[in-house]
Amino acid sequence: LVLARSITPTEMGLFYSVFTLITFVMLFVNIGTNPSLTKHISEFKAKKQYNKLFFSIKFVATIKLTLALIASISLWSFSTWLAINFFKTPVAIPVIKILSVSLILIVLVGLLGAIFQGFQSMLNLALILMSENLFFLVMLIMFIYLGFTKNHLLPSFAFLFGWAVTLILFTPLLFKYKKYFIKNQLKQAEKKVLSKQLSFFAFASFFISLGNLVIGYIDTMILTYFRPLSEVGIYNVVLPTVIIIGFFSRSISQVFFPMVSELWAKNLKVKIVEGVNLLHKYTLITVIPISMVLFLYPGLILNLLFGVEYIPGAFAMRILSVGIIFFTVGMIDQSVISGIGKPKVVTNILLVAAAFNIITNFIFIPKWGINGAAITTTLSYILIALLTSIYLRKFIKARSHIAIWLESLFVALVFVISVYVLKYLLNLNPYIEAIICLSIGGIIYLFTCYLMKMINFKELKGFILIILKKKNL
Repeated sequence: LVLARSITPTEMGLFYSVFTLITFVMLFVNIGTNPSLTKHISEFKAKKQYNKLFFSIKFVATIKLTLALIASISLWSFSTWLAINFFKTPVAIPVIKILSVSLILIVLVGLLGAIFQGFQSMLNLALILMSENLFFLVMLIMFIYLGFTKNHLLPSFAFLFGWAVTLILFTPLLFKYKKYFIKNQLKQAEKKVLSKQLSFFAFASFFISLGNLVIGYIDTMILTYFRPLSEVGIYNVVLPTVIIIGFFSRSISQVFFPMVSELWAKNLKVKIVEGVNLLHKYTLITVIPISMVLFLYPGLILNLLFGVEYIPGAFAMRILSVGIIFFTVGMIDQSVISGIGKPKVVTNILLVAAAFNIITNFIFIPKWGINGAAITTTLSYILIALLTSIYLRKFIKARSHIAIWLESLFVALVFVISVYVLKYLLNLNPYIEAIICLSIGGIIYLFTCYLMKMINFKELKGFILIILKKKNL
């Protein structure tokens, strides 16, 4: 919001195009080691194998830092070539150099996050995830206040300093876990077996990340090549705005992933089924009305938050608001399937979806631009949700998604129809009218959920306790 009102859509497009390149490079730096480390910390902690736990952290940290240094130096060295041949402007050179330095900081913060998640310290994990964006915003505001030039370098430096502050603040929290860092040497044979174990899970997780990354960011790369940077800038305002809704399921998945891993190791499969069924139901109940707000008022929201120059992204926002519903379900199912030790299944699903995404992007984007990118992303999310649902039911006896989807579709239609009827009856200031329509529509939505017995307060309270206090599992 602050950034969109401080620089032009073209400058926004340039920054996010370079950022997308860095994100792809990050994938090959991390190579799936974060989820692998999280899973093994959780397992070794449960089994009190602290020497293996400490070795896992050292092994992963060494790999990540080595690859981060190589990637950062390479990006800095080839910044001019990339700027001229891919981004087609020398203005991109300093942006590439600044973000190449940021890459090392991102790797270190990601390592901290994986450790916090593995120890199921969800407060620390939540704080570090929040800080990644919060300090970027703080730095933006501070630089603007200090009179920093409002161009493509503004977000670049804010990004760099934001990650630096995050790393400095959260590194000391590692001392809380020093009692687990047992330095008893493993035998060489044990190290070899454990290294292979970590690498195998990381390799599968790498392809999971690759699939998610392709689906989430390849459209920006293709847009950069085929369309004006101003259009790239608009799309990179629309997509993150919609993806904010997905943070709910992403956060829950990050909490649930190590819990599933531990429960599966203890053979407590019934508890996993109970958690999955509750997650699906209450995630959809929460996400659907929020996504429908974006569907009903895309132009109004873009104009209010970012300005009139971003209104051309309204139709793309409407398309993505549907896709994000499927994204939330697919994200939960991915974490469960990976948590029970089946990352290869998720890998295969995401590689299929990624291939579909790339092909359709090359077909739709040259013709329809950001609307084509939105259609492709939405179809990819639907495909992932469908395939993960099918495979999940093969491994655990979770409730059929069909029943949940039908119930959710009905209450969503009730919400949309209620708002449309109220819009037809009222003729007020657009913003006041939207507030009234959405408020009344929201009350009708919740009341319909209650009548259909989709909401059970006792069940909901128990679900919250499961998330907050593992002892209640």
